Amino acid sequence: MTGFTEWINHGIPAITIGWDWELAGTDGKPCLLQTGIPGRNIMFVDQHGQDLGTEQTTAILVDWLKTFDWQTEILSDITY
Repeated sequence: MTGFTEWINHGIPAITIGWDWELAGTDGKPCLLQTGIPGRNIMFVDQHGQDLGTEQTTAILVDWLKTFDWQTEILSDITY
């Protein structure tokens, strides 16, 4: 099973970050793994206001996704 999750803020400007995931698991315990490159409408900049570029922004977002438990909420919303 695969899916897509999108996080959207409620402020201005609107920020959206989306990522694909797949259902995996071991020992009968399901887990969700982020796959692919997160989509977004933002670009991070350095302290001088210079774009960090697509690769570095993507790496930061992938690391950010690892900092919170989005998997638990998604697993509670799906039936498998």
